[in-house]
Amino acid sequence: MDKDKEQYHQVYEEHSKNESSKDAVLTEINISDRPMDFDGSKLGLETHMYGMAGLSPIRMMVKKGNALCRISSETYGLLRGFRHPNLHPIENYSTRGHGWFIVPCVSGSLKGWMNSQNGSSMFQGAGQKKDITPQFRAMLILFNKLSQKSLFPKTFGIWDCYIKVVSGVPKIQVLLTDVQKRHFQPGAMAEKMQEFITECCRILRIDLTDNSKNFISYIYDPAKARHVDQDLSVPLHTFLERYPDSWTFIDKESYVFNIVSGHHMPWHAVLSRINNSGVIRWPCNDDDSVVQELVDINALGGKWKKNTEYPFEYIQQCRNCFKHFQKLPNTNQQALGGSPQGLIQRMEQ
Repeated sequence: MDKDKEQYHQVYEEHSKNESSKDAVLTEINISDRPMDFDGSKLGLETHMYGMAGLSPIRMMVKKGNALCRISSETYGLLRGFRHPNLHPIENYSTRGHGWFIVPCVSGSLKGWMNSQNGSSMFQGAGQKKDITPQFRAMLILFNKLSQKSLFPKTFGIWDCYIKVVSGVPKIQVLLTDVQKRHFQPGAMAEKMQEFITECCRILRIDLTDNSKNFISYIYDPAKARHVDQDLSVPLHTFLERYPDSWTFIDKESYVFNIVSGHHMPWHAVLSRINNSGVIRWPCNDDDSVVQELVDINALGGKWKKNTEYPFEYIQQCRNCFKHFQKLPNTNQQALGGSPQGLIQRMEQ
């Protein structure tokens, strides 16, 4: 079967070079059945036998448009050259009915998967509040990558998401049927994605952790998206793939060193951004000994003249503690968490 699919791709690419021949690629589609979803309901795709000239038909699926939501050749043309692991590929387009997309087979829908209580591939963690999994995160980032290419899904919901089980591992596949060319707008998908996330949580009867909520807000909040893109000069999807909620201790330690060194932007910009962020600040709990320890170490070092009114001084002092941790008196080390990793944990608290 894999060899057959490889042959199909080769023939399809040859036909695709000639725009007028794309319908000629579709030589035979015979309906066979309507597959069942994971929860026992009927899947929103039909199973067909798909054939091209000179090749034996293979099993594929068809997504049909309707009077309210037509599937157009324009959407096919926009998505044909876009590749992403979570975007379900479209093999061909047919003008039959209200438009058909011919796509590789899936195992079922995301909604059917979650209705059958298989939510572990999308969310993780103990208790009522869950974190999104790396796979679910990658699917969300897909939409930001589409926006970067000025591709905007006019419609999107949980009904557009499917599951393909490969070697026992479920993989989320998004099948978009109505896409338009549109200027990049970071917040354009905010309402659709919020409805999608809310529906997933409703089905599974869970809530998201603050970390996951913050991650999602970074994707679809226009102000945050502009802040990241313009100030750091990196694509938003690149930043999201490195989002700190999944960082290891080494990642966090490296970040503290790099942000102080000014590797990613001019020194004055680092200083201004940290001091004016409103996010980074000296700990202010009365019972928190970290501040006093840092001030004491300040005096111990002599040359480290720090001001607790400025957040940058806090980051710089923590960086110096990392660098010279083993040289600090034992009492200071214990108060700061007992190790560099312990200091990271104290900073997070």
